[in-house]
Amino acid sequence: MKLPSPVPSWCRSAMAILALFALTSCATAQQVPLRSTEKPVCDRQKGMCTFAWDIFLVRNPDAPKTDGERFASGSSVYPMNTFTDIPVEINQGDQDKFALVFNINSADIPAFSLVTLSGKIHRGKSRTATFSQKIGLRSGRTGEVRARVGDETFIISVTAPTFPTHAP
Repeated sequence: MKLPSPVPSWCRSAMAILALFALTSCATAQQVPLRSTEKPVCDRQKGMCTFAWDIFLVRNPDAPKTDGERFASGSSVYPMNTFTDIPVEINQGDQDKFALVFNINSADIPAFSLVTLSGKIHRGKSRTATFSQKIGLRSGRTGEVRARVGDETFIISVTAPTFPTHAP
């Protein structure tokens, strides 16, 4: 016996349409190299923010206090006050592929409110992992997501921008 849904069908349809609209109205930001001396910041005058990301590979995730080796790193620029998708794709040979999307919801406040990390990792011919996780970050702080593929773990860390005050 099928139980009635607590949400009316017209409401489910409206939510689906709104979700499609939100997906089509997302901006896509491009990846840019980050110099080691640069800190991610939001420039309120330009309406643009930068965030930094690092991916570490841990070959023995059961070892204590292992941060792993740097697999890739970079930064991306995105507009404030909008949902933004930032795609990252890393290919190492024919069989090792790493695809990641940062979905960022930011506002013109000193916060980097919410990041959804979604990705798919292919290692060799048979090892594949998919993941999606939301993390909330405060200005200037770093958060991470861990994705396990076989006996390896990828640590994806994201550093939120700071919101410096401009002198008048």
